[in-house]
Amino acid sequence: QGGGRLSETRKPFLIGSFLLGGVFLLVAGALLLSRESWFSKPQEYVVYFTGALDGLDVGADVTYRGVKIGSVREIRLSSDRQIKDVVMPVILQVDPHKTTSQRGFDQVVEQLVERGLRAQLQTPSLLTGKAIVALDMFPDQAGYVFSTSDVDLPSIPSVPSRIDQAANVLQELASSLREVPLRELIDSANRTLQAIEKLSNSEDLHQG
Repeated sequence: QGGGRLSETRKPFLIGSFLLGGVFLLVAGALLLSRESWFSKPQEYVVYFTGALDGLDVGADVTYRGVKIGSVREIRLSSDRQIKDVVMPVILQVDPHKTTSQRGFDQVVEQLVERGLRAQLQTPSLLTGKAIVALDMFPDQAGYVFSTSDVDLPSIPSVPSRIDQAANVLQELASSLREVPLRELIDSANRTLQAIEKLSNSEDLHQG
């Protein structure tokens, strides 16, 4: 009987020990699963776009030369008084495990920007219309950076999307055509027609 009473008194202790052990295992497992977030937080950057961001959503891919290295975390609106236009700060998250450099992407991004690293809005699939932020080398383009940025993150210059570049070319062509004096074109055409008419009525031409 004494042994039975002892076992009854040990039951709560055993149950409590079992529960504590389970909680300890759960916490240890959670720490192991999240060890990457503890020791390697995503690196964040800001890109200021001046053109339309059609098809770009939070969670969109961020690529470097076609390889996915992160995603879009946030899209905001701001205003640049210098260019008198609305700009859109886009916060990028870059996964450090996606880069193989021993120094890390955050330690070489400044050098890459100096060599021509730029961010461009691209739409890989016209069927889905989903846009991405593509990082690539554009050494011949200075890129746009908001000089009075209120976002305390490293900035990557942006360049116009291919659609915006085509629109700019068409606008420049239309502006150049508008600058050509219409009166001079009409006078030149009239002189040409008069010269052709005199030549057609020339006696030498009929005698020949």
